[in-house]
Amino acid sequence: MKIFLFIIIISITSFAQTKKEFIVEKETEIIFKQILQIDSLNIWVKESTKNSWLSECYGWINPGFLNLKEIKIISQKLKKDNQLSWKSNSNLNFKIVKDSLFEKSDRDKLVRNLNQNILVISHPIFLRKGNYCIIFYQWVCGNICGTSNLSLYTKIGKIWKKKEEYCDTMN
Repeated sequence: MKIFLFIIIISITSFAQTKKEFIVEKETEIIFKQILQIDSLNIWVKESTKNSWLSECYGWINPGFLNLKEIKIISQKLKKDNQLSWKSNSNLNFKIVKDSLFEKSDRDKLVRNLNQNILVISHPIFLRKGNYCIIFYQWVCGNICGTSNLSLYTKIGKIWKKKEEYCDTMN
């Protein structure tokens, strides 16, 4: 009887820990659907952040809400983000524009042919047990047209809200 009770207690404890576990892929899907409002939209996403305006945003993060250790982690991850590629994801309705096509093309023609602006977006950087997230994104609407933003989001309940912007540029 003691062994049976022990097994039940261990099972309940391990189930409770698994239930609260933070899953990056699932949370990435949730935050993108919320901040990009893409439930019914097909979005063209550039394969990676290579040659984006991301490098211009490294110095914009200033201490305040974020501590120096977090700023260092964010900077390191943003610098490495251009080595990560996005893959097609049916849950997010992403369609991928290969880096090679993006770099070779006249962006005005490319945007016109796709009939859609192109999104260059970093992989989310989750902080403080998944309660905060940093994302860089750049909307490309042509050769010299677009906006970029490096934003900190906070999770309130199940909703992601923009807390602070660190780099907001328009071209």
